[in-house]
Amino acid sequence: MVEIHLQGFPGFFLSFLGPGFLKVYYRAVCRDQQSICFVSVDNDQVINGFVVGAVDPGQFYKKIFRRDFATFALGTLKALLARPVILSRLIRTALKAAGNGSGGDSVGLFSIAVSPSAQGGGIGGELVGAFLKEAAIRNCSSVTLTTDGDNNERVHLFYRKWGFRIDKEFVTAEGRRMCQYVCQVESNG
Repeated sequence: MVEIHLQGFPGFFLSFLGPGFLKVYYRAVCRDQQSICFVSVDNDQVINGFVVGAVDPGQFYKKIFRRDFATFALGTLKALLARPVILSRLIRTALKAAGNGSGGDSVGLFSIAVSPSAQGGGIGGELVGAFLKEAAIRNCSSVTLTTDGDNNERVHLFYRKWGFRIDKEFVTAEGRRMCQYVCQVESNG
């Protein structure tokens, strides 16, 4: 998952934090009962795509930051030593993540990525479909995600195809325009 994340999100903040941090992050996310995690594997049982998220994202992040604080701190140490100025951004990102969500009936989709060699084969759609189905099984009413607003039309078209609609747009402290999408989940009952 870490390798695919790094390929899919070059130049992004979590990628800058490095593979050590990403291993800690994805391990913490995937092992929690609130999480929704799916992987796609090829014929050789090699992961070629993944999607991760969690029910009640704000509470989820508060819990894993509290539970795994020392591990997260160690995971960010190399990036912090390389660029100490990122400390404020790291804190701001953690506080924003812990403030996400609107309760136990919402799900945050945190990351989805498909290996460049496997893109275009429908894997991303299968992963999102499985994610939305699991959200319905868990009786959630909506799924939210955030993605870049600029130079990202392919991604925007992909999410709109799956029923996501822009809920709000905002600009980060670093000047990136972002779009928050929401998708209403069909009841499983």
